[in-house]
Amino acid sequence: MERFESFINTEFIGEQVNFEDYKTILQNRFKKLKKHLCLPIQKTFIQRLDSQLDDKNAWLNSISQSVVGKPLNNFKDEDEFALYDKFKTLISDLDSLTNLSEEDVNEETEEVFGIEFSSFSEGIKKSFIRLPKAKSFEANSMQVNIKKSLTKDKTLLL
Repeated sequence: MERFESFINTEFIGEQVNFEDYKTILQNRFKKLKKHLCLPIQKTFIQRLDSQLDDKNAWLNSISQSVVGKPLNNFKDEDEFALYDKFKTLISDLDSLTNLSEEDVNEETEEVFGIEFSSFSEGIKKSFIRLPKAKSFEANSMQVNIKKSLTKDKTLLL
């Protein structure tokens, strides 16, 4: 419990704060997220984050259960690393989706994609692409082709 709590504080809060504070900070982080558009695992994670559980151990176990499928008290050593890795990935994915959620999008007629390229020489280039849903098949085909092209060189994996 203590190590997971320390991980959350170190990696996502930036300082050691109490349970109520880091829980509120994490909940507020995703207030603008369009939760109904998330994948099932993301929805479950968000529901657990937003849980009104006041007991720290129950809340942390709930988060762990949603991320790796088991509570903290049933962990083996390798489970802890999997929890940290998957937790970071979920938070990162939800951060990106929160950014997309802030765009003014008609969900019935449009799709929005976010692309980000980072380099030391040119910095970070972010782009949002808005397409009518009628073109989403074409966009998905392009995405598949880009991934195939990049995966030929293992140093360029996405």
